[in-house]
Amino acid sequence: DSCSVGGGSAVAQDAGHAPPTFLFTPSVRAVAPSAGPASVGAVTVLGAALNQTGDGLECFFVAPNATGLPHLPPQSLRAPAGAVAALSVECPTGPGWGSLFPGGPASVYLALAPQPP
Repeated sequence: DSCSVGGGSAVAQDAGHAPPTFLFTPSVRAVAPSAGPASVGAVTVLGAALNQTGDGLECFFVAPNATGLPHLPPQSLRAPAGAVAALSVECPTGPGWGSLFPGGPASVYLALAPQPP
């Protein structure tokens, strides 16, 4: 057996093996908007191969504690990811982020959500 690649010459196929599969590692390129009020309701994480993680993504928003009290932990909010596509994931901020914490820079992380046993 053989096949033609791009109209070029025939390439031999090995009928005894499955065709190759490719797995791309999910990666993050940017967050949009990169700055703005928490009342925007969501940020979009842009990247590649983000949909290979399935529907089990969670978004984490983390900011240094802005109270000035050094013994308090960082401020954080965890929310299930919204729409997941190959090149983007929507992370809802919901009403919690803007009303619970003062303004300031925050980091956004994506993680696999815990799955039930």
